[in-house]
Amino acid sequence: MIKFNYSKLALIYQFIIIFFLGTWYKNSIQFKIFLISIDTIISLFYLYKNNLSRSDLKKVYILITTVLVSLFLPSFMSRVSFILLILQKLYIFNHIINDIKFEYLLSVFLQFIVLLTFCMGLEFISLGQFNPFKTFYAPRVLLDMSFKVGTPLYVLRSSLEHPLITSIILVVTGPFLFLLEKKWLRYVCVFLNIILIFFIQKRTAYILVSIGVVCFALYYLKYINRRFRLNKIISVIFLMTLFIIALSFIRVQGDYVLNIIFSKFSALQDADSFSLNNRVINAKTGLDVIFDQNVINIFIGNGYDFLPNFFEQYNVYVIRNGFYVIDNTYISFLADYGMIGLFLVLLYIIDAIRKSMTNIYKIKSKKEQLFMLYSIIGIINLMVSIAFFDIYAWYTPLTLLIFLISVVTSYCKFHSNKF
Repeated sequence: MIKFNYSKLALIYQFIIIFFLGTWYKNSIQFKIFLISIDTIISLFYLYKNNLSRSDLKKVYILITTVLVSLFLPSFMSRVSFILLILQKLYIFNHIINDIKFEYLLSVFLQFIVLLTFCMGLEFISLGQFNPFKTFYAPRVLLDMSFKVGTPLYVLRSSLEHPLITSIILVVTGPFLFLLEKKWLRYVCVFLNIILIFFIQKRTAYILVSIGVVCFALYYLKYINRRFRLNKIISVIFLMTLFIIALSFIRVQGDYVLNIIFSKFSALQDADSFSLNNRVINAKTGLDVIFDQNVINIFIGNGYDFLPNFFEQYNVYVIRNGFYVIDNTYISFLADYGMIGLFLVLLYIIDAIRKSMTNIYKIKSKKEQLFMLYSIIGIINLMVSIAFFDIYAWYTPLTLLIFLISVVTSYCKFHSNKF
């Protein structure tokens, strides 16, 4: 009974941090150390309940000490620290998911998504005047906001601080809103989610929505009898065409919705700092630096945060605004952990997706099956989106990705053993 209640409390705690305090984690070293300490205590509690031997506990204490000490050390120790913290989160989420019932997990997850969606809605309607999370923002972000709050130029940030991260989290969490029991709440939240995604006007979000629609269509077509599959495909294409046509007739801010979306993609060739051209140049710059290192470093990496430190040391600006970041997690990870590290991580995630796609049709409960499907789509969308930003710096997408991976791996093990 204690074990069950503890896991419920641990789940609520994790979701509070993920959805509402991620920016504070990002901008405060003290808060980061505090959260790591709490996660360490949670991990120890689960380890203690697993009846580990004394020798095992000694190894665990050494491991945890390494994690805490390495927070203050550069290069190799920082690299070990980051990996161990991710493994610690995986360990915690796996235990939580295995210790509580699906209904409770879904209920708490949906409550936090709904609460975050409504907070974003209030911020959007008030043009940033309602934003309880700005206390945790970095000074440069507050300075940029000060000129836009209360005007149509304001861009939604919420508890994520950055509009791009906000739009990605909206897209990833959006499908789960279809699992809400109350119809009126479901329709309101889904509608609000779609409106917010559109008005943030991020190309990455539009791409992720398209990927989600394709993934859901592929899943749904699996159930259709072969005789009626062609008719169903034609019906889906017809409905999508009607939807696109409808977008071309809806006017927002003096322009048609479809024109606004197309203009965002046609602007990729502009001289904007984060346009396609600049991202390609940034990627090339990062890869040139990585493959200029010795062979050993190419394979095992150069240490945590290598590229920003390298650019700062040699005063190399990868974009005209004077930033030292690549804005591509894959390139950053390749620089820090090498080809071997990147290959192992991608292999683990791809294998988890492959197994979950195999087991998803074995789940009898429709709600559990859809929860699994939305988790898979969320993982795919996050893995695509991290090619456009550095996930190291953003606690919410990183821990949400870990949570979704824990969901699909836990369900894979359960249903593999069951069937």
